[in-house]
Amino acid sequence: MLKFRVVLILSFLLRQNHKIIIDEGLEMPKCPKCGEEISELFYKVIDNGRVWLNDKGEIEYELASDIYGDEQKSVGEFRCPECGEVLFASEHEAIEFLKPKTKQTTLT
Repeated sequence: MLKFRVVLILSFLLRQNHKIIIDEGLEMPKCPKCGEEISELFYKVIDNGRVWLNDKGEIEYELASDIYGDEQKSVGEFRCPECGEVLFASEHEAIEFLKPKTKQTTLT
């Protein structure tokens, strides 16, 4: 009975040129490259630095962020966990992409 009343009310509102938005819950983000639904991103850090052999013939590293501090920041890439493609370079873009979005249907 309730379903019938809802249909009647929706029909009336549509005839009166009202826009009806139905909330269908949260929608998972989809990778813009492969189209897969994803709930996380892989983060890859790229850092510059120096590499050399010490007296024992072992390799040693010194990262630019260690040498220069905050002046030389690491660069990161946010990748799709399904296809591996780079999607974003900024943390802000990654956050906006991963935020839950409400899936809605509009009836007119």
